[in-house]
Amino acid sequence: MSMRTRSDRDERAVAAEWETGADEPTGPGVPCPPAPKTVVWASLVILLAVNALFLLANVAHAMGDGREDGLLGIFAPVAWEGDYDGSHIEVWGHIQLFAAAAILAVLARSYRSFLLGAWGFALFVVVVDDLFQIHEDVGEVFAEMFGFNAAFGLRPEDFGELLTWAVLGVLVLVPLVIGYVKAGAWERRQSWIFVAILILLAVFAIGLDMLAIMLQGHVPGPVLRAVALAETAGEIIPMSLFLAFTIKLALAPGRLHTAR
Repeated sequence: MSMRTRSDRDERAVAAEWETGADEPTGPGVPCPPAPKTVVWASLVILLAVNALFLLANVAHAMGDGREDGLLGIFAPVAWEGDYDGSHIEVWGHIQLFAAAAILAVLARSYRSFLLGAWGFALFVVVVDDLFQIHEDVGEVFAEMFGFNAAFGLRPEDFGELLTWAVLGVLVLVPLVIGYVKAGAWERRQSWIFVAILILLAVFAIGLDMLAIMLQGHVPGPVLRAVALAETAGEIIPMSLFLAFTIKLALAPGRLHTAR
């Protein structure tokens, strides 16, 4: 009987996910607000369009090869290079992740959801790590502390960075596990979507980054630039997915209360 009750609640939560709410005013002269699904998809399209513009600027920077003359001269500054720390597209990614973390913090407080708060904390850690280059600085310390050696085309500091990411991973994993255990079925389902997006981000931000380092000196420059562009695109798109998905959660009325 208890299993059936949980299933019924879960189904009601899913049904409520895209409803606009019965308490909204309707009638002549009252504008009809856009459906939540429309807002979410519009937000995602806008975010991806901005991403595309930054990526095109990255390509223009590579084509101009840093020259300030000609049509591509406006993209000569290295800040248009996505692989550069502090680049325009990197800052844009930080803004998206920070916005997603802030939305999750508000939702966690409003619905007393430890799991959503843990995800907000996880995204905040990602932003802080990338913004202050923690994995690079601490990675160098770890490399010297543990005496890592170069191997597989990776430098000692690269292994230090991997260890730093592992430590940060444990830091965010503990509250996520605690929140998952305490959460209801609806929150757990949403959490797996966050996991999928995070894995996608890690594949490009860590995996492709390490691959680019291993390829240096073994492949032509254009190939390295293509890999760097793929890494940049593979990082910025999941960041947009994080923000769009948190917007979806914020616009789905009564979801957490119905799921509990």
